[in-house]
Amino acid sequence: MTSLNRPLRVATKFPVLTERFLKAQNIPHTLITAEGTLETAPTIGYADIISDLVSSGQTLQDNRLRALRDGVIQASQAALIANRKALQTNPQALEMARRLLEYIEAHMRAKENLLVIANMRGRSPEAIASKLFEETSVGGLQGPTVSPIITREPNQDWHSVTIVVPRKRLPQAISELRGIGGSGIIVSPVTYIFEEEPPRYTAMLAALKG
Repeated sequence: MTSLNRPLRVATKFPVLTERFLKAQNIPHTLITAEGTLETAPTIGYADIISDLVSSGQTLQDNRLRALRDGVIQASQAALIANRKALQTNPQALEMARRLLEYIEAHMRAKENLLVIANMRGRSPEAIASKLFEETSVGGLQGPTVSPIITREPNQDWHSVTIVVPRKRLPQAISELRGIGGSGIIVSPVTYIFEEEPPRYTAMLAALKG
């Protein structure tokens, strides 16, 4: 039961599942069918809570919301389904499967990381990279990209450092960059991180041969 003096207002794009869950919990409620971004509904004031799909929960955090521990309506996951015979006999189908798997993997890998760019003084890219490798969070994937900056004043020895940092280690990475002279730090989301060969595609090829 809710402590409000009225039914709980629930914004959702999934009225059937949400209705079934709330009735099973004996929660007085009013469903509000909404389009667009649901996360803003409590802030705007036309709903008390929302019922929506949640993956990492980052969008909830960005809107100062949190998932209820006892509020899982239905666990789900996306699945890529293919026809084995088509993959074995149709090169175009196999290539399309490879592209889909590669983009899915690259996006999944990227969403846990951030792109960080910082300005740093140093006599050479190698000297700056050596400083970065002494820290724990700013080494990048294989290593940092360090490029000279063309400054208005000569002989300033400024370089631009570009690294990929795990999202959960961003505060530590910023602290480490500042500690070794980093400034003008820019942080951007990463959309895709592609590897040389998508592991799931390799696994799929092995399954097709089995």
